[in-house]
Amino acid sequence: MSDKPHQNLAVIGHVDHGKSTMVGRLLFETGSVPEHVIEQYREEAEERAKAASSSPT
Repeated sequence: MSDKPHQNLAVIGHVDHGKSTMVGRLLFETGSVPEHVIEQYREEAEERAKAASSSPT
């Protein structure tokens, strides 16, 4: 078990009000998620956006 203190956190709010974005940013800013992981997700999101914009609906 880690020697670091921990804290439980609950985030509540309406749909599409940025709860996941806020928690993700908090994890990134505190160093809990390495920058290379964020870059991987950013690249994946760009690829999916390109695929979605080129696929016929």
